[in-house]
Amino acid sequence: MWNDCKKIQGFWGKLFSRSAVLHDEEHSSGARITLEQKRWGIPFEITCGIYGAFFHTAFASSKIEAEEKYSKMKSEISESFESKWSDEELYKWAEQFAIKY
Repeated sequence: MWNDCKKIQGFWGKLFSRSAVLHDEEHSSGARITLEQKRWGIPFEITCGIYGAFFHTAFASSKIEAEEKYSKMKSEISESFESKWSDEELYKWAEQFAIKY
């Protein structure tokens, strides 16, 4: 199950932040995914990971593309928890995930 863990930034965090967090969720089985809108450079960044297994960052050039990627990535991470994989199988899954996104 995914839970919202977006924190409200204080004044100084907003003043010096290089991005705005649009979504920030944590899975009860041990994963997190965050969508940020950057102030410069690549407009959108999605960071995600399964604790103790992998970490990945994907980029998008529009909000529509970012929201679609975020949703798909979140869904695939959820599905990964339903599988009973060996370490090797998880490594292969993470590798394919990173290639895809």
